[in-house]
Amino acid sequence: ALSDRLASAHMVQHMLLMNVAAPLLVLGSPALVMLSGVPEPYRLALGRTWRRIDGGWLWNPAVVWFAFAVAPCASTISRPRLP
Repeated sequence: ALSDRLASAHMVQHMLLMNVAAPLLVLGSPALVMLSGVPEPYRLALGRTWRRIDGGWLWNPAVVWFAFAVAPCASTISRPRLP
């Protein structure tokens, strides 16, 4: 495979995985699945806290895509090359 010979091709695979997997994980609502295993009193307390801090924006696919795709690219581009 090409990724065995070229590190750049392997890194492209990583970038594609981040660009595709992160939004799909968010769209799958993993928080709802995890909360189903929490006892009801704790689940209700977590829900009240979550609504109070308005954390819904954190699960927006655009925010997740930025955090996992754009931010790593930008930090790599802004740094000088290593010798």
